[in-house]
Amino acid sequence: MATNENSDIGAAQGAMLMDQARELCTPILQTAVTALSPPLCRMAGYHFGWWDAAGTATGDRHGKALRSALTLGAATACGDSLAALGGNSPHGSGAAAQ
Repeated sequence: MATNENSDIGAAQGAMLMDQARELCTPILQTAVTALSPPLCRMAGYHFGWWDAAGTATGDRHGKALRSALTLGAATACGDSLAALGGNSPHGSGAAAQ
């Protein structure tokens, strides 16, 4: 029975990490995507699930944010979660800003 309890805790922590990654990274991604030329912007936004093939916003929350969560997790493990976001890190300008 302890295995199921641990699984539930792990799943909840995983979901929380994904939500945090999505919340932190989506605005940065949207800024980068909207700076692209119109055809590329439309393709990228469609890829992220932000709008449909016609360019209409879906309003849905798409994506697991797995890559974002892994990046933040790795940066945190190295002692610098702000670097992954291009924030005011004492270790440089961050991967997102480069």
